[in-house]
Amino acid sequence: MTKFACFCQPDIEPGDVIIILQQKEHELFTRNDNDLYCTNNLSLTEALCGFQFTLKHLDGRDLVINSPPGVVTSPGSVRCVVGEGMPFYRNPFEKGNFLVRFEITFPPENFAPPEDLQKLEKLLPPRPKIEIPTGEFVEEVDLEEFDL
Repeated sequence: MTKFACFCQPDIEPGDVIIILQQKEHELFTRNDNDLYCTNNLSLTEALCGFQFTLKHLDGRDLVINSPPGVVTSPGSVRCVVGEGMPFYRNPFEKGNFLVRFEITFPPENFAPPEDLQKLEKLLPPRPKIEIPTGEFVEEVDLEEFDL
């Protein structure tokens, strides 16, 4: 609750009222001008096959956010909900945008047996064709985990 005191004296010009606002950090949203940003994690299945999730907006509304089947969401991609950001100064009916940055959670290693992986590979776009060189100066190597 804010209290204001008025110390007015006759024949004296009143001064300015200065209000200083401090913006608190939010656990989910960040703000840039009138745009709101957040990050959402998707499973690989959601990223490839579409998704639906709900998000509690700052004004208390629940936004149901959809991405239809067939729209692939890449790691780090950003999508926008137009007009769901912060209200504009002196025009509360016009709002900025709400931008969602997506992170993709991949399944753990060996999440499926080899025969299921072969079935999955048939559903996905084909691998790029590569030409493997031959000769005595060609050596085949395997990648290993590495921690920087």
